[in-house]
Amino acid sequence: MKPSPLIVLHHPGPDPEPPWEEPLAQAGYRLLRCPSLRDVRQALADREVEAILYHLPLPDGDPRPLDQLRRLCREAGHLPLLLLVRPASVWPRAGFLKEGVSDFLELPLDPEELLARLGLHLSNRKRIRELVERSETYERMSFVDEKTGLFNWRYFNQRLKEEFARSQRHHAPLSLLILDLDDFKSINESYDYQYGDFVLHSVAERLMAAVREIDIPGRFGGDEFVVLLPETTGPDAERLGERLQHIYDGTVLEKDGRSVRITVSIGISTFEGGGLKDPIQLFRNANQALQSAKLSGKNAVQRFAEEPVISDQDAGRPGA
Repeated sequence: MKPSPLIVLHHPGPDPEPPWEEPLAQAGYRLLRCPSLRDVRQALADREVEAILYHLPLPDGDPRPLDQLRRLCREAGHLPLLLLVRPASVWPRAGFLKEGVSDFLELPLDPEELLARLGLHLSNRKRIRELVERSETYERMSFVDEKTGLFNWRYFNQRLKEEFARSQRHHAPLSLLILDLDDFKSINESYDYQYGDFVLHSVAERLMAAVREIDIPGRFGGDEFVVLLPETTGPDAERLGERLQHIYDGTVLEKDGRSVRITVSIGISTFEGGGLKDPIQLFRNANQALQSAKLSGKNAVQRFAEEPVISDQDAGRPGA
């Protein structure tokens, strides 16, 4: 069960008003008294605080605690900060509101007004968090493939163009790897599409675990995956391809009492400063190498050359 919302009261001295716990408790809140800013920081670090009430000192008091409270509220996800003031207070309220203070409450407090204003600010904060979460979800959906968690082709294609241009400018190597799941169609036909999605996700998990942080793994479509390898020469890309081929070779995926053995074929191409005019050709070369690997019997790794030759390790492998 989720605990009641926690409200922090920061007042360095004794309470100027009768206890507030009862009306807050009746409304479903908990009140935590924090005499010092250190206590406030500790509460924010240890607990899930929903708002801060601060009894503002007289105008000739030290303004620094308020500045620190505003900063703490921003760092904690824009917590509502409500100031408790005397009716005759000459503090610049409009200026405080512009600088991050959420609201003012005049002393002596009216419990109904306190609860109404507090509820309004907590409701607004909840809506803002929901909007932020929804925005983040939509943003993620715009570049992530929902079945695998890898980058989708739209995002990958944009990164391919950017990395190719960067490699041209800096004369740095750039490699592209295309991985195809052998005989995936038969998996869908033998089982069902849900099991096929499980296989795709499992392949993607192993792919993400094997590549570097700077690499860009994506799903091209169907059962084909792509990995963009910045700062990677042809031989280094081939070594990664062979390592991936070894990871997948003979892997058995099990779910709901069903199992399937998978293998992959991999094509690799590299841009190293000459010969290629655009990223489309880099992709076509990797795809040509992939098709040669498939024709050789599958379960193979091949790097593009003028006359593609299967790597010694993979030559002669039986088809899956």
